[in-house]
Amino acid sequence: MNGSLIAAQNIEIGDDVLISWGVTVVDHNSHAISFSERSQDVVNWRLGKKDWANVKIAPIKISNKVWIGFNSIILKGVNIGEGAIVGAGSVVTKDVPAWTIVAGNPARVIREIPEDER
Repeated sequence: MNGSLIAAQNIEIGDDVLISWGVTVVDHNSHAISFSERSQDVVNWRLGKKDWANVKIAPIKISNKVWIGFNSIILKGVNIGEGAIVGAGSVVTKDVPAWTIVAGNPARVIREIPEDER
């Protein structure tokens, strides 16, 4: 049951959160867009001196009562609202409103979760 939380800055996870297997949560782009700025990344990382200055980084917040389905990917800067559900295999690139179900690549709102299902 593998998954990955990869933080350069901050990944905040609330209470009563279900994270299924294979989920990846990453708060950065890993490498710079410009080849000249990333060309030595692997070599420098192995030497323990990766330069993060040109890598876009933004924190992630996963609120209380969220369920993230298996093999989903949560990307930098995303806030997932309370009680939201992320469908299996989704790629979340934008904020997810509270008490909604999102799915797809990129993830889109499928429906709201009504009061009687919360």
